[in-house]
Amino acid sequence: MSEHYKKYKTTIKKVARRHRLLKDKWITDYLMSNSCSHCGESELICLQFYPDDRKIRALSKKSEDKKDVMQYISKNKIVCRNCFQKLDSDIITS
Repeated sequence: MSEHYKKYKTTIKKVARRHRLLKDKWITDYLMSNSCSHCGESELICLQFYPDDRKIRALSKKSEDKKDVMQYISKNKIVCRNCFQKLDSDIITS
């Protein structure tokens, strides 16, 4: 472990955490500005990306470039949890 890291360990961790939270925030802001593409639900807690919600969230934390994430998001739809389950069960079609 380098001397620099030892000396500034807590500061480095705080900065990394702040950057991670900022990345989470812009995904949340993006969802807040949209609604379910099937039923129109706009409550943030219900919304997610279909079919790759987990992949998008993981990519947003790893990727340095928002363009990469936005490109991946454009291949998905925003749906509420109910519609997500219905799409997964083929009750409704995309």
